[in-house]
Amino acid sequence: MADDLFAHADLVEAQKAIDAARHAREEAVAAVIKRRRAKTLAHEAALVRATHDELAAYVAARKRLGVQH
Repeated sequence: MADDLFAHADLVEAQKAIDAARHAREEAVAAVIKRRRAKTLAHEAALVRATHDELAAYVAARKRLGVQH
């Protein structure tokens, strides 16, 4: 009977270790996703700024040339 209790306690401890490792892995995955999302948003913002700058240059050139809209 005592051996069964010790075996059960060992299984409980092993499950706790597995759960802790799983939780750490899930946190690591979430951190990677968060970094990738932030990087993607930064790239999208840069693209929007570049597009805006290009459009502003186009409009300025048309004004200099006296071209109507």
